[in-house]
Amino acid sequence: MKAVAALALVGVMLLVIAGPADARLIQKDFDESFDVSEGVRLYLTHGDGDVTITPWTQDIINVKVRYRVDVEMIGWGKEPDFDVEFRSTDDAIYVAGKERDFPIVGYRRVQRHEYSYTISAPSYAILHLNGDDGDIVITDWNADIDCRLDDGDISLTDVSCDRVQLELDDGDVEIVRFQGSLKARTDDGDITVFDGQMKDVMMATDDGDIDVSESTGSFEIQLDDGDATLRTVDAEHLRMRGDDGNLVIELVGGGAVDVDVLVDDGDVSLRLRADVSAMLEITMDDGSAKVDLPQITDLVAGEGRVTGRLGDGEGSIRIQTDDGTVRIREATK
Repeated sequence: MKAVAALALVGVMLLVIAGPADARLIQKDFDESFDVSEGVRLYLTHGDGDVTITPWTQDIINVKVRYRVDVEMIGWGKEPDFDVEFRSTDDAIYVAGKERDFPIVGYRRVQRHEYSYTISAPSYAILHLNGDDGDIVITDWNADIDCRLDDGDISLTDVSCDRVQLELDDGDVEIVRFQGSLKARTDDGDITVFDGQMKDVMMATDDGDIDVSESTGSFEIQLDDGDATLRTVDAEHLRMRGDDGNLVIELVGGGAVDVDVLVDDGDVSLRLRADVSAMLEITMDDGSAKVDLPQITDLVAGEGRVTGRLGDGEGSIRIQTDDGTVRIREATK
């Protein structure tokens, strides 16, 4: 205890000797441009910095970085520092922000109030983005996108490409007017898609929710405790797996459908068009099922199982739940 008290006393003396806190604003600005051509890749490591990427018609990638941090320090040691490393090859541009922190003797408070990347580039540039808490906003893009974030959010608007792949921890994903194949995975974050004309879609989240509306595609959706809502969706194939979350599905495509849903304790609400063609099978453990479809034929309801035919029975609708409730009705349009 005496040793701890002595060290504390020495620390107080050092702070007193050092005098009042020294406050300073660290300001860094970077502006770099690179000539590029079709097939170029941009690799960006942006940490906690926010990223905005917009297209232009020039065959140039321009990167502007703005960094503002307030540092208040009492004692001895080096102040934090920031730098950006730029590197280029024939077919790739590399940009990496580097925040440097150093040990000190005394007290230091660092408050960041601006850290951003503003990028103008031709929309054929393939994007590889890796960050922590910074948000990403991309609009009007025509090349593949690969993003990995921790707590940051991703917003994509008017993107048309072969593939978008997103991986986040606690951040949210918002996608508006997307064409292409999508793979998005989050931990606690939500995934929202509006007006997607998509091919293959794989979305997965643990505690987050998934919301898809006015979209088309072949969907594979995986959830743990989150809920999923599909409104006005035309799904060529739909495969959903959930645990405790609830599933609300409204399919507006007619003809043969392929739907496979498996949940544990969650409820399932499914709306279908009158001209859907499929063999229906619902299996339950302690759950219940109600089918309100005037066009259904050969309806058989037994203990833990409901079957029937819709139209010519060309497609397949399979729903399995343990303790949840299943209800099937006609779609509103």
